[in-house]
Amino acid sequence: MNAKTIEQFGIMVQNGHKDYVIELMKTHARTPTKAYILKALEDSKTPNEIASELKRDRAMIKRHIFELIEIGVIPSSLKEKYYDRPKPKKRDSEEQKRRTSLAQLDKKLKVMRYYSDSPKPYCKCCKEEMLEFLTIDHINNNGSQHRKQIGIASMYPWLIKNEFPPGFQVLCMNCNWGKRIKGECPHKLKRY
Repeated sequence: MNAKTIEQFGIMVQNGHKDYVIELMKTHARTPTKAYILKALEDSKTPNEIASELKRDRAMIKRHIFELIEIGVIPSSLKEKYYDRPKPKKRDSEEQKRRTSLAQLDKKLKVMRYYSDSPKPYCKCCKEEMLEFLTIDHINNNGSQHRKQIGIASMYPWLIKNEFPPGFQVLCMNCNWGKRIKGECPHKLKRY
């Protein structure tokens, strides 16, 4: 519907001719979709259900519903029900962030201690001990393939859940990256 039609229908609804407007919409060449939407809403169908029945885009259905609300065929009190906007994500409190960070650090420390076979984790190659620099390495250089296979991003919870399977070692980020690029840690390669 164009703006003029919406305005005219709106005036008619305000003057108490809502039923007549609905009948006009059913016969009007460009509004059979809106008439169907009205009937579907009366049957308590959701915009998603209406969109799938009409094989139309959900956004288009919502636009039609919004126009029907504008002209007063659908009460404006239902605007939020039928024309919802994404709600902003609730931000985690600082306390929640701190607890999450501590839980992640705890898991990392547990895994590092196990694969270092020591209470103080260290890199197997260069003996680096700063936990921030340490990471888990797939000994057989199949980390990418393994992560795709198990479908996870973080290895620490997976390793704990699977009771620390073999095939992993602790390396610092430098040794891990060097091993990834050269096939072996640069500390073990001959220098020229």
